[in-house]
Amino acid sequence: MTTQPVYPDLKGASVFITGGGSGIGAALTEAFLRQGARVAFVQRSDATAFCDDMEAATGNRPRFTACDITDPDALTAAIAEASDAYGRVQVLVSNAANDQRHTLDEVTPDVMDWSLAINFRCYLTAIQAVAPAMRAAGKGVIINLTSSTLAGLAAARALMPRSAAHS
Repeated sequence: MTTQPVYPDLKGASVFITGGGSGIGAALTEAFLRQGARVAFVQRSDATAFCDDMEAATGNRPRFTACDITDPDALTAAIAEASDAYGRVQVLVSNAANDQRHTLDEVTPDVMDWSLAINFRCYLTAIQAVAPAMRAAGKGVIINLTSSTLAGLAAARALMPRSAAHS
C-alpha cells in the first residue's frame, strides 16, 4: 500500500497553474487536487475530459479556462477569474513553456519574440497579477518551471533573487 504525504496547508488553498491539463502540469494539478487545494489552470486546448477525470479520481474538480498565455490580457483575466472563484491565488505555478530548439541561423526576430513570450513574458505577467494580493496577505508561493532556454533561466534568476534556477 502506497501512502501519499499530506500537506495540511494546501487544503482549501487557491492554486493557479499554467499548462495544467497535460504533461507535467496535469501531474501538478492532480497532486494539488489530492491535497484538497482549489485548482484553476489554463491551457490552449480543451481540458474538459481531463477535468472530468480529475473529479472522478480525486473528488475535487479543477477550474479550466482556455487561454493563450502569450496574450498578457487573457492571462491576467484568467488569473482574475480564478481569484474571483477561489479567493486570492496563494500558489502560482507557471509551468507552460516551449522548448523548441533552433540553430543560431534559424533564430529570427519573430522566433525570438515568440520564445520570449512563451518562456519569459507570461511568467512575469502571472507574477505581476498575483503579487499584490500575496504582498497584502504577507505570504504566497510562486513556482516557475520553464524550458532550458536562456530566456527561462534568466527569468528565474531575475524575477526571484532568493530562488534556484536549474536547466
